[in-house]
Amino acid sequence: MKRRILIALLAGMVICSSIGLSSCGNDSDINNNNSTTINNNNNTTVDNNNSTTVNNNSDNNNDNTSSNAIDIENAVFQREGENDDYKYKVYDKYIEITEYKGSDVSITIPAEIEGLPVAVIHGAFEGCSSLTSVTIPDSVIKIGNSAFKDCSSLTSINIPDSITEIGESSFEGCRSLKSINIPDSVTTIEKSAFLGCSSLTSINIPDSVVKIENGAFWNCSSLKSITIPDSVTTIWDCAFAGCSSLTSINIPDSVTKIGGLAFWGCSSLTSINIPDSVVKIENGAFNRCSSLTSINIPDSVVKIENGAFQECSSLTSINIPDSVTTIEYDAFEYCSSLTSVNIPDSVTKIGSHAFDSCSSLTSVTIPDSVTEIGYGAFEGCDNLTIYGKSGSYAEMYAEMYAKNHNISFKAQ
Repeated sequence: MKRRILIALLAGMVICSSIGLSSCGNDSDINNNNSTTINNNNNTTVDNNNSTTVNNNSDNNNDNTSSNAIDIENAVFQREGENDDYKYKVYDKYIEITEYKGSDVSITIPAEIEGLPVAVIHGAFEGCSSLTSVTIPDSVIKIGNSAFKDCSSLTSINIPDSITEIGESSFEGCRSLKSINIPDSVTTIEKSAFLGCSSLTSINIPDSVVKIENGAFWNCSSLKSITIPDSVTTIWDCAFAGCSSLTSINIPDSVTKIGGLAFWGCSSLTSINIPDSVVKIENGAFNRCSSLTSINIPDSVVKIENGAFQECSSLTSINIPDSVTTIEYDAFEYCSSLTSVNIPDSVTKIGSHAFDSCSSLTSVTIPDSVTEIGYGAFEGCDNLTIYGKSGSYAEMYAEMYAKNHNISFKAQ
């Protein structure tokens, strides 16, 4: 049978993640070819949207180690600096570490350098594959892009409450990291932050987080459960893709968007709730969730996009609410255990191959509202009988479709 959507999904995977190789000691201008291809913005200018600016007395050396004293927004770059262990950038109010020069396996990052607080770590430890543990001081506000990327031996790290931002790919490829605590000060888990952390079994997402960005937990294959707090409004593309040990997840009512491929390949996921706040199930959102037996689609959903439940081979039945108007191509393709499905009167379009290879599907009724049935929509449904309301346009259209595809048809 046709596997068109698989090619499309693999292309989507490239967009979500592409793990590159790098060595310890790269400068802070991180080569985008060695990081995820999800719009990594590696400027050294610090985004202050999430930082805390209180008591801007940066000239008082007594306050230099307090993150609340650092006015990131108005800081001015001065020069490059270097000591025995680090390369860094000197701003008038703080230090940004850009490269670790040493070879220790256990590190305590200094709270200050040259009398200024160390506030930002940017790409500093990327590729330090022998590093096993790191202690971050309270002076640090931001863990920047690729800060600990590919630290493959890192098993533990202390993230202080001073941290407001965990940057893109900051812990990507830390495959020995088993657990991590995200402090309440963090509002966004950035793109690919924990991508490929294959030993990570649990993680705490605090109530402060409002957004889980693209590929944040991609291929965290040991992650068994996770609680998403009510503060989260957006789960972006590929956020939990490849989390093959994840058995259940609760999505709170605060979430309005579940991105494409968000749970792609979560093969142990048996159930999931979709809150009433979600208006569409995006491309491949639950593709290859092969243990998923049932799912409730709320009345808020108006569109089921292409490949949304493709290859959910354990899914036996599904209720599509009256709010849905479009079932796009390959939406339920290869749902081989699906025995029944209702198509409500609100649906006007059934996309091509929408129910292709649903080999256990025995009957489906096409409502009057349907004006388009795409090519191969029910291809490979060898035991299927299509029903249409007698005397309706749908009957004529469905009967013609059934005849052209050698499917049994009955008028009701």
